[in-house]
Amino acid sequence: MSKSTATVIVALTFGVLIAVAFLGNKPGSKYKKVWASSLASTLLAFAADVVPELVGPFALLILIVAVSKNTGLFSKTAAQAGITAPGAPQAQAAASSIAPGGSLF
Repeated sequence: MSKSTATVIVALTFGVLIAVAFLGNKPGSKYKKVWASSLASTLLAFAADVVPELVGPFALLILIVAVSKNTGLFSKTAAQAGITAPGAPQAQAAASSIAPGGSLF
């Protein structure tokens, strides 16, 4: 993995961690989460300059875990903003037209 790719993944991870900290529903822990995310991202950014082959996949792993643990948080925020996934109404209509115990064919 190149140095620039690892740096971009670290920056993306930092953005997601900050979003998780601010969108969370625990008011007392926001600043602690922001501080910890900033510290971890700074350390990852420094390490990305030295060993990007190791830091890039590690930052990607952190990104995947942060998104998977907070999937409901992101979907709730998107629903409040009125954003739906492409094809969502069609999928819902198709699912509701199938009788329980029925099949698609």
